[in-house]
Amino acid sequence: MLQEKKLIKILALTLVLSVGVGAVFFLSPQVKAKSEVEKAVAYVDFDKILKNHPKRDEIDTQFKQYFQSLKKQLSSELQSKVKDVSGKERQKLLHDYNQKLKNQIEQKKAELLQPLKEDINTTIKEVADQQGVAVVLHKETVIYGGNDLTDKVLSAIKKKEEKDTKSKTESN
Repeated sequence: MLQEKKLIKILALTLVLSVGVGAVFFLSPQVKAKSEVEKAVAYVDFDKILKNHPKRDEIDTQFKQYFQSLKKQLSSELQSKVKDVSGKERQKLLHDYNQKLKNQIEQKKAELLQPLKEDINTTIKEVADQQGVAVVLHKETVIYGGNDLTDKVLSAIKKKEEKDTKSKTESN
């Protein structure tokens, strides 16, 4: 009877060890796969990159100049037309000019920012390829996990800009 109890304990211990070893071998590919997935997914703070792009100040200056010019042009047009109308017509005219100003500003802003956005997207792709990342998301969509490539992308953009500036000065 005592030997049967020892035999049962040994069998139970062997079974537990076998299950444990089997679980390690079975789960290790899944753990490896999880770490590979974490490496394969990254995110960037697109707004931060856009705000810190080396050409952003130049774009902002162009935009401010355009805004002042447009504001002056529409203001003079509006003043000449407002003199001839009153009441609801005047309110409608003011509303229409305000809407026209807003639409033209948004269009110009998008036009000026488009080359920066293209440069950022190209650089994100380059950095992701260098880092072995398959998927890059906007930071706002990530709740947990992934690798932040924002600073690496910014650094790569600044290096490209320095290289472009250097080559332009050398050619002049």
